[in-house]
Amino acid sequence: MKKPAAKEFDRLEATEMLAKAAKITVEGREYKLVITNGCLIEFEQLTGISTITESEKILRNPSRHALIAMFYVLLKNAGASYLQSEVEQLVTAKNLPRVFETIAAAWSLSMAQEEERNDPIVPATAIKPR
Repeated sequence: MKKPAAKEFDRLEATEMLAKAAKITVEGREYKLVITNGCLIEFEQLTGISTITESEKILRNPSRHALIAMFYVLLKNAGASYLQSEVEQLVTAKNLPRVFETIAAAWSLSMAQEEERNDPIVPATAIKPR
């Protein structure tokens, strides 16, 4: 059986191969949310919040604005076609805790597992002094 060419895989399929996903159903459709580097970059562009230095603004003490922005980015990455303003209307006081839990789960699933964290960091190519 012939392997499909890499170009046949869309972005979502590629990310699903690399990470586990947090699942959420929005308006009857299930989405698999995966946090990728692209998601983090887009989130920072939307909010000005650095996910490297200010992750507590997302995970410990998030604003509604930050949660909606992250949810929007994750849904977009999962193939949803919502506008950011539509996601804002979808998130209510009633479902905000569920949205937060799903974002936290996606965040946790995207982190390296214990055995991966203990692997030594080895440069791909060593730089030799001249």
